[in-house]
Amino acid sequence: MVLHSPPKKQAEGQDTGGHSKHPDTVAQLQQATERNKILQDEMKLMREEIALYHSELAKIRDSVKSSVPPTTAFVNQSSKQIKLPAF
Repeated sequence: MVLHSPPKKQAEGQDTGGHSKHPDTVAQLQQATERNKILQDEMKLMREEIALYHSELAKIRDSVKSSVPPTTAFVNQSSKQIKLPAF
């Protein structure tokens, strides 16, 4: 079992997260954090865009339903279960 020492502080008081001997690891972590933030922002925008598309689809669906009256056959078939004769 390996015991890790607590994170060390730099002279300026900035916490290095215990990676003072590995500046490349710190840089990679910072880059990954920035990429993650960018991707989260993009996902938020995409969700908003999808919500707008759903709203537009609902409006179109409602306008189509109100402009095309349902046929009697469709209404009857959708409200009853159709029984087929046994062979």
